[in-house]
Order: sequence, then structure tokens, then C-alpha cells
Amino acid sequence: MAWTESTIKSWSKLKKRTTKQENNLIANVSKDGNITWYYQRQRPLSDKRIGTHPEVSLKEAKRLVTEQKASKFLGTNLDRVG
Repeated sequence: MAWTESTIKSWSKLKKRTTKQENNLIANVSKDGNITWYYQRQRPLSDKRIGTHPEVSLKEAKRLVTEQKASKFLGTNLDRVG
């Protein structure tokens, strides 16, 4: 199921730490309901922090991940995330 803003809001009510992933976008949800976005990279083997919700919206996080994937495909360096 594709993520929506209402999906994100429901995660903040879980009251437990969890991690969600969709198309190289990772959402770490804290016990307090705070959500931190990460871009999952293959190399280097570390995830790149994008920001926190609501400062970085779901739409913006998805756009940044798409940009990163495109830059990898094109061989350019758009390592502006984080």
C-alpha cells in the first residue's frame, strides 16, 4: 500500500518504535510518534538522513529519494540530501 499523509499520521499514534520502508524511503517512528526520513543507499552501506516529519513532508521525502535514484542512474552527484 502506498503511503499517504493519513498513513503517516496513524504511525505517530502507535506508541512504539517501528521502521517502515517503501521504495528506498525509510521512516523511523519513535515511541513519541516522531518520524525521521532516511534514504536507503546500496553503496556506501549506510542510510542517508533526509529530515523529520512535518518539516520534510512525505511528498518532499519521496521527491528527494527519486532525485537520488535518478542521480545514481545518470552518474551525477546530487548528494544534497541531509
